Amino acid sequence: MNEENNKTLGDLFAEKYHGSKEATTPTPGIPVDTTKKDILSGLLSEVNNDFIEIVLPSKNVFYEEDTKVMIKPFTYEEEKMLLSSSKIGGKNIINNMMGKCVKGVSILDLTLPDKIYLLFKLREISYGTDYNVLLNCLHCEEPNEMIIPINELTVNYIDEKACTVKQLFLPGSKRNVEVTVPRSRDEDLITKPSKLMDNLWRFVNRVEDIEDKDIIRAFVKKLPAQDVSKLRNSILNEEWGLETKISFHCMHCEEKNDMDLPLTADFFSASSEN
Repeated sequence: MNEENNKTLGDLFAEKYHGSKEATTPTPGIPVDTTKKDILSGLLSEVNNDFIEIVLPSKNVFYEEDTKVMIKPFTYEEEKMLLSSSKIGGKNIINNMMGKCVKGVSILDLTLPDKIYLLFKLREISYGTDYNVLLNCLHCEEPNEMIIPINELTVNYIDEKACTVKQLFLPGSKRNVEVTVPRSRDEDLITKPSKLMDNLWRFVNRVEDIEDKDIIRAFVKKLPAQDVSKLRNSILNEEWGLETKISFHCMHCEEKNDMDLPLTADFFSASSEN
């Protein structure tokens, strides 16, 4: 019997639209029965997107007991989120990116030193250790090209005896107060000095034995300057976290500069050696 007559309707349909089975040539190096999923897995075999456990500067004392924080590198999805954002480095886009690459703790629950540490750590494992940044001299305002090795920045870990709240004595009013540590969700309340002043009372849990927020708010607004300064410094300054202050001598005027390491658009780009 003619071989052509033995072909099924499916065979004829396949030949018409996809060519003859006999004419099909396997792709070199790929088995005929390999699926697209298998091929993709092979192509990505050297890509490491596994979560790794890290120790936060706070040693997780501000979170649930037995919290384990895991992170993984940014991928295509996070890169697209960043490039699609109208505001590079905006708080919401940063939180969304981090939320996809951090497990074990909510981004909004993070203390601000922990969040900054995580952001730098994610940058390090995603784009490389070297951060290329252009810094303008504080004296002559000329630009200085700098390469900051992120993995060499100092990390200060919290004292083992630290509490999740601070007990302060205000010398002006001679009152004891309990102050809470700001979290990521509170960033909008403290980003500018004026905002912090308006919201200072929100971080005071107790004045002596009084916990009434209306009374606390009125109390804070009547405080002398030295008490306000102590409250503000307690809220903004932590002794633990990643040290992001850097020092350098200007290549133009040779004056010494001390400044906080800025997060520019280059923060989310690959190191030059990668």
